Amino acid sequence: MAVLLIIIIALDIIFISILISGVRLNPITIFIFFWGLSIIANILNWYGFPKVDSWGWLVITSSIFYYVFGSMTVCLSKPKNNNKYLKYFLDDFNKNNVILKVILVLCAISFIGIVSDWWVLFKRFGDIISIFINANLIYTMRVEGEGLGGIPYLGSLSLSACALAGIYFERTRRFRFLLIFPFILVILGALASMGRVTIIMAILLYLNPCIMSYGFIDRKNTTVRYRMKIFIVIAAIIILVLGSTKIRVIRGGNVEIVDRVPAFLISLGLVENPIFSSIYTAISGPIASFSSSLNHDREDLGKGLIPGMQTISPVFRLIGKMGLLPSVSYYEIAPESELPNIGTYLKDIYIDFGLLGVIMIPYFLGYFTMFLLYKWIQNGKITVCITLSFMYLFIEFSPVVNLFRLGYFLIPFTVSVLSIYFIEHKVIMHDKKSVFFD
Repeated sequence: MAVLLIIIIALDIIFISILISGVRLNPITIFIFFWGLSIIANILNWYGFPKVDSWGWLVITSSIFYYVFGSMTVCLSKPKNNNKYLKYFLDDFNKNNVILKVILVLCAISFIGIVSDWWVLFKRFGDIISIFINANLIYTMRVEGEGLGGIPYLGSLSLSACALAGIYFERTRRFRFLLIFPFILVILGALASMGRVTIIMAILLYLNPCIMSYGFIDRKNTTVRYRMKIFIVIAAIIILVLGSTKIRVIRGGNVEIVDRVPAFLISLGLVENPIFSSIYTAISGPIASFSSSLNHDREDLGKGLIPGMQTISPVFRLIGKMGLLPSVSYYEIAPESELPNIGTYLKDIYIDFGLLGVIMIPYFLGYFTMFLLYKWIQNGKITVCITLSFMYLFIEFSPVVNLFRLGYFLIPFTVSVLSIYFIEHKVIMHDKKSVFFD
């Protein structure tokens, strides 16, 4: 009954947001969809995580309400969008293949970082078999900040290339072989670190421009051939998502069977299936972890001297390396031993800013993402598009983890926005006006 009620409420919110915003896959739709999946998975609780208490549900639902309220503030303060199609600057966008050249440069830079990571691994472990045998050690050292060497975060620029590849595909409706390179580099980098999250991030960055533009593409020009390209891309994405879970099989750490697992899951063989268990626990566990965090002292969970040390920890880790502040751990502290250490994007906000932050920051997040969407609809500029694509990625991951605490999200995000701002400002637009507020 609870699951049915959640589905009904989620569909109502999504329907109202579409009516008010005039955009089908608006930030509210994406936010509610992913949080709805996570909440339903947590309520079903097939893997026996500790249950979320009433206080936890009150805080979570309040944060969701304020995110929706923040987005609606933008919708209600602006006239309903009556444009049927997005503005496209295809001639400017394709001028001298500027974007393809930027993708190539980003791939070349990230390739250097990935090669350095693999060179260090071969130097330490000898051969590929030994590397995979020690996969769990490599992963543990990475999440605890004990780097094996190489050039830190340079390989993460392949995510910037993926974001641009997605925009290029959505804008031009052309598929070029160069657009595959960023994916290949992301996979190689993920294998070097024995992590899988970057593969999923890359997939969503490629897909987000198509999600964002849904409902605004000129249907007259949406040919069968273009729809087939979209189908092929989605099919490839599904395969890559499922394949990315194999990294967890390589490094180990599968979920243990507990007494509370339903018998039908055991009979279907899903409990010991690494793909199912990996996906299910990843989307159901963080909510329970956040709820448990509310019952702990924030200092015990890593609260620092300055607000924001957990929420945007890569910035403070850099400051810490300069000796100006204490170092910030790469690894999040789990509130309980049976819970995952990640606790949705709200856990870091709670640690840094308390309950007021858990309410106010979702409001401003909703306001900002909806503002970006309206700005993109109005001017169609690439800087706004790539910023929005990364913000969509953030809200897609928000029921699981705070991406801003990850250097391999924050650095590609910053590099992407700055590089495209330069291209639009200096190469394409040839004016001095702001790309956000002109």
